[in-house]
Amino acid sequence: GHPNFPAPGRRPATTRHAWAWAPPAGGRVLGATPGGANQMPWNAQSLARLLASGAPADATAVAEAVVGPRWEWDPADDGLRIEAGFAPDQASALAERVGRAEQVERWALRSAMQIVADAGGVAVGAVDPRTVGAAIPG
Repeated sequence: GHPNFPAPGRRPATTRHAWAWAPPAGGRVLGATPGGANQMPWNAQSLARLLASGAPADATAVAEAVVGPRWEWDPADDGLRIEAGFAPDQASALAERVGRAEQVERWALRSAMQIVADAGGVAVGAVDPRTVGAAIPG
């Protein structure tokens, strides 16, 4: 009887896309977005930043993965919206891959990324400033 119980033709009230990673150097990194058409691209972008950082469970790497500029797919016209903040060659490369790309100002997208990490017993976390959220130490 629960509204989110799986049934044919039923769409859940919310979808979450959560992931976990154990970097080879140790520690744990957990992240999530609250659903929508762009949860997969936003998670992929955050993971790519963490991989490129070389220290994925480090507080700075976690924060930069969350606050870095984003791009999102626009299902209305199958184009991209690209936040300001990408290097010009990166923004151009993204735009070249799609039929339509629109540059938007920094922080304009509705990404809602959260990442927490355990780096050798020290917990770090970051919450996307584009939406309402808070990281509260426990």
